[in-house]
Amino acid sequence: MKKIISLLLVLSFCITLFACDSNTKENSEDTSSDEWQYVLPTPVVNAEISLPFTSADTFNPYKAKSKLNRDLISIVYEALYSRTEDGYGYPQLALSATENGNVVTVKLKQGIVFSDGTPFNAENVKYSYDLAKNNSYYKNNLKYIESFDVVDNFTLKVTYSGAMLMPLNVLSFPIVLKSGNNYIGTGKYVLKYLEAMPYFEVNKRHEDFSNEWNAQIALYDMAGISNEIYTFKAKKISVYNDDLTDGAYENLSSKTVSLPTNNLVYAGLNMKWAGSITSVAWVRRVINIGINRVDIGASSFLGQTEPTTTPFKPSFYRLSGQELIESAGDLNRAINLLEENGYDSFTSDGYRTDGVNTLKLSILVCNDNPYKVGVAEALKKSLQTLGIKASVNAKKRADYLKALKSEHYEIYIGEIELPADGDLTEFFSESGSVNYGISTKSFIPYENFKDGKLNMTEFIENFYTSVPFVPLFYRKNVLSVNPEISGIDSTESDAYASVNEWHVAKPVTDDSEID
Repeated sequence: MKKIISLLLVLSFCITLFACDSNTKENSEDTSSDEWQYVLPTPVVNAEISLPFTSADTFNPYKAKSKLNRDLISIVYEALYSRTEDGYGYPQLALSATENGNVVTVKLKQGIVFSDGTPFNAENVKYSYDLAKNNSYYKNNLKYIESFDVVDNFTLKVTYSGAMLMPLNVLSFPIVLKSGNNYIGTGKYVLKYLEAMPYFEVNKRHEDFSNEWNAQIALYDMAGISNEIYTFKAKKISVYNDDLTDGAYENLSSKTVSLPTNNLVYAGLNMKWAGSITSVAWVRRVINIGINRVDIGASSFLGQTEPTTTPFKPSFYRLSGQELIESAGDLNRAINLLEENGYDSFTSDGYRTDGVNTLKLSILVCNDNPYKVGVAEALKKSLQTLGIKASVNAKKRADYLKALKSEHYEIYIGEIELPADGDLTEFFSESGSVNYGISTKSFIPYENFKDGKLNMTEFIENFYTSVPFVPLFYRKNVLSVNPEISGIDSTESDAYASVNEWHVAKPVTDDSEID
């Protein structure tokens, strides 16, 4: 009887396996069901977890172009440090780091081996750094490194061109074996193939290896698939990472995880155009002090936001002890500043006036993402609470950019993905990509801050006084998860940091029913 049952189970597995790739009407109807019944997506028998990749791209970390494959890099490769929200950096292959001015000495862990058994040492790190600094995806994080030198087998000396905000966070490039084969790392998994299908197999040589880890992770090929959402709905992949860039979020699962990003959403202020009220410093201070960033963030991007009153993340370690503006705004302080400058009465429609002039402005926003339009609308509401008359001017991207370059606007809604060290050069330099409306005089304090001539307290005070732009919030991605999966860590931006510990709940069976 047991042999018959075993045969039936094998037959059932084979039917399930072929049904995974079926395009029949019956199979597509199953995908709309609200009940999750986990389907094995590849011929990898033991895999509980399936992640998306594309066969149209490589797994080589220094040649991969697609976001799908780049997201998988940390599963196979480790770095000296992984990036952290507080800016300290979390040591992976590094043992410790000592800062002395603009020089950081990094001690490496000893006894680490690559997945093929080759010993890890400083030469592998230097080899990987040389690849990273010439790679379009990584080089921006490394642009302030002047030299990267091997001191001995387990010591490196990194010299930066000046004071760094987060010197260890930038040392997050993947370390590969110096062999010409860049598929070998020290990560928790190794890339394998079965019947021409790639999958990940646990790296038993990893220093933290545990028998509790997932032995294998399946990979589902997204090449030729136009919409990843449907693949998640079909239960072919375990998670779907939505970066909210298209402004059309779809609720896919009862279980979601928020993933932090380095994407700063801000209100750009035109300091240069004399026809704008934002060219007046005290008006910029009123806006910065008085608006409610908590409400603005809650009203946009599905509330997947982290309000900030500085250009840095609130958890950044160098902000500890600083006197900062409240994220919810200081309405009384803003009103006092308005009245001190003569705006102590109101027009018939409820806006502040000095008897001659009324405070009013227009908020420029690109309409390609409804969430950003939502930011503009929420900012408008917050400004009106201060008695400032505001309107929203939503334009197509080409017209939006044209308006920015013309410098005839008051406020615009912008977004930028900052590098790993939180560098603000894109705001405060002649060649900066988001320096719209910022006076060149405002470049100097940041340059002095970078050179160590201003400390954090002095820089923040200067920023709050001049207000070259208004930071609103750092936004997050939304990871939709198969509800049966547990063990996902959402503390950092790497969605797959804890993939070795993800598990699918097993259904409860009653053995008494089996003869």
